[in-house]
Amino acid sequence: TRKNNLYFRPAMRRSVPLFLLVFFFDCPSFGQKPEVIDSLMKILKISKEDIAHVKILNELAIQYLYDNPDNALHYAQQALVLAKKLEYRSGTAYAYINLGSYYHNQSEYKAALQSYSEALKIYQNTKDSSGIRRVYNNIGLVYLEQGDYQNSLDYILKSLKVAEQIGDLKAVSRAYNSIAQIYHYRKDYPKVQEYLLKAMDIAQQTNDKTLIGYYSNNLGSFYYTRDEFEKAIQYFEIALQIATEQQDKQRISMGFGNIGAVYLDQKKYQKAIEYIEKALKIDK
Repeated sequence: TRKNNLYFRPAMRRSVPLFLLVFFFDCPSFGQKPEVIDSLMKILKISKEDIAHVKILNELAIQYLYDNPDNALHYAQQALVLAKKLEYRSGTAYAYINLGSYYHNQSEYKAALQSYSEALKIYQNTKDSSGIRRVYNNIGLVYLEQGDYQNSLDYILKSLKVAEQIGDLKAVSRAYNSIAQIYHYRKDYPKVQEYLLKAMDIAQQTNDKTLIGYYSNNLGSFYYTRDEFEKAIQYFEIALQIATEQQDKQRISMGFGNIGAVYLDQKKYQKAIEYIEKALKIDK
């Protein structure tokens, strides 16, 4: 499974598969938050079947997407039915995105593309550039997972173009990151480096710590596979520092493991053991 749909596992050429490449699936929330769900359920019980009700159903679908996909599907379908009944076009498109996200996570790619296409039609008719950009991105990532790199690149470039037109710098950054991933699978490593550095540059401009952390992990992974170990450690340490600041145990464990893997390749066995043990301790 692709927990949070943020991580994509590259082919490993070493025996310690401790790092993951990161790509960004365009969904506003990265995981189930019980306190948010509790609040939404309370509001849902007392709300009328109006536009606000559709918004709550769509938000519940997002919250459940990764940890309870059956619930996500249930609420997305409810949102779609009610939004259509109310002729609430934005809510209908959003419900289709949530359905597409569900099918995408279940590897039902044909159904995902159909749902995204329905959302795209609505956003194009309503001239919603932000929605169009989001759908282009998600379609591109479906094609990426199917190994259709040309179609993936075409849609990510469309997403990038819209993001630039509307001045959404974070979306531009994420598009650069996705392009880097495509070139990774095409084994065009100079392009991988170029687009990862472009993504990092914007993340630093906007001071987005989360993106800086993810891109540092990606750059560390890139330099690791190129045997540029010092650069790899430099970026992995940045990723680890940010993960520690954000108290993200999964990424802290990954950070320790990544650094340990580099030290192992350098035959610095004592340091490798130290970092890998730290990773394993967090995983317990």
